[in-house]
Amino acid sequence: GASKFTAHGLTMPESRCQADLAHFEVEPASPVSPTSPNEKRAFKEALPAEWKEQSLYRREFAVLRWIQRTIPRRPMLPVALFIHHFASEAILIPFVGVFTWVVSLPAAGSTTSCMCFCVSLNFGLKWIWQRPRPLWLDMGKVSEVWNIGAVWEADYSFPSGHSQSLAGVLLCAHFTFQLTMHWLPVMLLLGAFVGLSRNYLGVHWCSDTLTGWLIGSLSGIAWGLLDPYAALLRLGDPLISTVVGLGSALAVILLAAVCVMLTTPVQAELRAEWLDTAVRGLELSRSSSDVRCVAPEDEIDDHGKRRCCASGKARRTVRPRHLRSRHLVYAAGPALSGGICLALTGAYAELPPHSMHCLEMRPPLHIAMLRVLVGLAGVALMLLALAWPLHVVKDVRLEDGGRKAAVKVLLLLLLCSLAPVWVFWLSQLLLEELGLGCALHQTGPVGRGPGPRPPG
Repeated sequence: GASKFTAHGLTMPESRCQADLAHFEVEPASPVSPTSPNEKRAFKEALPAEWKEQSLYRREFAVLRWIQRTIPRRPMLPVALFIHHFASEAILIPFVGVFTWVVSLPAAGSTTSCMCFCVSLNFGLKWIWQRPRPLWLDMGKVSEVWNIGAVWEADYSFPSGHSQSLAGVLLCAHFTFQLTMHWLPVMLLLGAFVGLSRNYLGVHWCSDTLTGWLIGSLSGIAWGLLDPYAALLRLGDPLISTVVGLGSALAVILLAAVCVMLTTPVQAELRAEWLDTAVRGLELSRSSSDVRCVAPEDEIDDHGKRRCCASGKARRTVRPRHLRSRHLVYAAGPALSGGICLALTGAYAELPPHSMHCLEMRPPLHIAMLRVLVGLAGVALMLLALAWPLHVVKDVRLEDGGRKAAVKVLLLLLLCSLAPVWVFWLSQLLLEELGLGCALHQTGPVGRGPGPRPPG
C-alpha cells in the first residue's frame, strides 16, 4: 500500500503487512540504522519535512530510541502502562477524594484544587505550542521509536500532561498533608519517573516531560507553601470564598481562551497526516503484540474482509480515532472544579471542626471503610446518572451536529460542577447524618492532623 512517506523520499516495501511484522522489534537494533557516512547522508535526506526543519526532532528521536533500547521491557512496560491508564487527571482527582473521607478534608481539597488548575494550565500551553507527538511524525520505520504499549493519545505533546499533573499533585500533597522533608526528594523523583515512563512509551519528547515536570513541581510547591485554600478556610466567609473560587476559575478559562485566539491552528491537511501516521503506528503495534497482521487497503477479498498474510486470523477492529481539537471545554471543566473547591471553603462552618481531620480522630477501620464506600457510591451514582443521557445522545441522530456537541459539553460541565460539590460538601453532611462522623467514633487523643485548622 502507498505510504505518505513516499512524498518525502521513502520507499515502502511491496507488502507492508510482512514488513511491519518483520521490523517491529524494539529492543534489538534495527538493520536500517545508518552506519557509514553515505548511509547517514541518505538517511537524513529521507527524513520527513518536519524533521528537516527542526533538528531538535532528530536529536530527541535519538534519545527516545536510546531509552526504548536501554530500559528492559520488564518491569518498565507494565509500570508505564499503569501510569498511562491510572495516573491521568480523570482518575487522580476522584482518587484524592478518598483522602477527604479518611485523612483530611482541607488537605485533600487544597491538593485537588491545585491539580485542577494544573490541568487547565496544561491545556492552554498545549494549544499555544501545538507540538506533534513523536508517534504522529513516524510510526517507527525511520526513527525506530515504536508505540510499544499500543496506547493512543489525542492531545498535543508539549508539555506533558501526566508529568505536570503528577508532579504538581505530589509536591502540593507534600506540603498540604504536612509530610516530613525526607519525602520531598521522593516526590521529586516520582514525578521525574512519570516523565521517563512517558518517554519509554514513545508518546512524549524528553523536552515535553522535562518541561511538564518543572512546571508541575514549581506549581505544586508554590501552591503548597501559599495554600490559598487554607487561607480561605481560616476566613470562613462564604462570600469571599465564592468570589475568589469562581473568579479564579473564570480567570483560568479566559487565559485558555486567549491562548486559543492568539495562536493559529494547525492546518487540517497536516493534522490529517499526523492522524494517519499515528493510526498506522497503533495498528502496527497491535498487530505485532497480538500476532496479527495489518493488511493494506488493497488486500481485501471479495466478501469485503481483510486478508491476513501471516497468521490467518482477522485483525481485530480498531475503533475510529481522532486528534482532539482545541475546544475550550477541556480547560473550562477542570478550572470549574478547582474554583468550586475553593468556593466551598466558606460553607464548612456547619461541619464539626474535628470531623474535617478524620485521621487524627483514629476511627475504627470499619468506620473508615464505610465512609469511603458511601462516598464512592455517591460518585458512581452521579456518573451513571450523567452517562445515561450521554449514551442516548450518541444514539439519537440530531439534525444539527452542533446541538449534539452542545449537549455533551453541558454534561461534561455538569459533571465537573457536581463532583467537587459531592466529594467536599454533600458527602460530608451525609456522613454526619448517617452517624459515620469521625468525631463520633474517636478512639485516640486529638492530635495535630494534616491540613489547615478550621475557624473555631
